[in-house]
Amino acid sequence: MSELEWERLLAIPESEEELARDYTFASAELELIRRRRGDANRLGFAVLLAYVRMPGIALGTAEPAPQVLQVVASQVGIRKDLWAEYGRRDETRREHAVELQNALGMRRVTEAIEAELLAALEPIAVQTDKAALIAAAAIELLRSWGVLLPAAGTLDELVSTAMTAGNRMVYAALADALTTEQKRALDGLLRPRADGQGTQLTWLRQSPLKPNSKHI
Repeated sequence: MSELEWERLLAIPESEEELARDYTFASAELELIRRRRGDANRLGFAVLLAYVRMPGIALGTAEPAPQVLQVVASQVGIRKDLWAEYGRRDETRREHAVELQNALGMRRVTEAIEAELLAALEPIAVQTDKAALIAAAAIELLRSWGVLLPAAGTLDELVSTAMTAGNRMVYAALADALTTEQKRALDGLLRPRADGQGTQLTWLRQSPLKPNSKHI
């Protein structure tokens, strides 16, 4: 998938309704935020929590989207300009990220989780070869499992692996449905023609007429 496609899948909502749906904190979450010392820390912790909720990532050292900062600051009653003070404290951000992960029971992707995800994606990959649909399913599954989304590159590799597995399962199912005679006939299409002009399959795929203005 392209970088643009991943950006669309992980896009931050714009409308007030979507922002309220995704970033309205529960009372237990607000209590967790209030335990931090100082307004800058409370605001920063709340923003990190918002990103864990949606799109389901650890914000790291990136800057939050303006609309997320605004809705979070309004909820916790803290000036949004205090983010600049919090944003300079890399060590504090890392500590808060770990605290959040532990408090919410969030997990990071492991090899075991990757294997579980690929198994869950198999039925979907058999039904479609559209990477965007498989990627969306992968994201929803990880969120439902309480797993922080990995980097887009890792997700892309998992989607590609799922698509390959799905294709193989489809091909295997088609091959199993063929009779011995049908398999021999198909194999015959791959043998070289007597005139040396490629295979029978190549000949069948060629247009019977030479393209020219009369045939268009």
